[in-house]
Amino acid sequence: VEFGLLSTTTDRNTAAAYSGARDQRGTIFEIEAGRIDVGASIQDLSQYPGEREFLWIPLSFLEPHGQIYLRTTEQGVVTMVPVRVMPNFKTSTVEAALAKKKTTHLASFRYLLEEVREDLAQLVETPAAEERFRADPEYGRGGLTLTSLCQSAVKQLEAVLEEQVAVDPADYAVDEVFQRLTSGMMAAVAGADSLVRYFLEDHSQLLRFMVDKRLITARRERLAFHRR
Repeated sequence: VEFGLLSTTTDRNTAAAYSGARDQRGTIFEIEAGRIDVGASIQDLSQYPGEREFLWIPLSFLEPHGQIYLRTTEQGVVTMVPVRVMPNFKTSTVEAALAKKKTTHLASFRYLLEEVREDLAQLVETPAAEERFRADPEYGRGGLTLTSLCQSAVKQLEAVLEEQVAVDPADYAVDEVFQRLTSGMMAAVAGADSLVRYFLEDHSQLLRFMVDKRLITARRERLAFHRR
């Protein structure tokens, strides 16, 4: 398997010149290729168009095909090794690789979002949560419920997700940007959890204010609350 670009030529003299035959017996891989799996000609782009160079994509597989034999060239005697090349047609393009990194990140984000949604729904269904809700001085007014608080947390988390969906796939390949996106995702997830738990833990907080509180603020205030 050739892990890099496989450089070949249709000119036997060029192949012999690179075979090492001038110093010792050289070796040339003689490739049998069909019209579909032939490499890409870069003759028109090459600094040395006379070399008639063809490139094969990375991870192409060389398979022996036929008997090895000797050939005499102007550079000396070379060992000819007949082979077939099996191109790796599954190699991703740069665009596909970048898109995959973005797709993987967003899939992780969506998984975490659904996990948060489920965890918060279970959290506010406990007897302790219901007791805390009834202890709110404004209980029964304004139509707000613990479900309203969960919905606010999830809605804000979804907004962060949509912001990251809008980021260009190429930006995901920039380390600084990807680290910022990952940190933003984790901070938003932690903030959504904090928004609901902060209300349940700190009885001085009013539900109508908590519903409008930003996730980052809820997380910061909850951390400060636990440090008291």
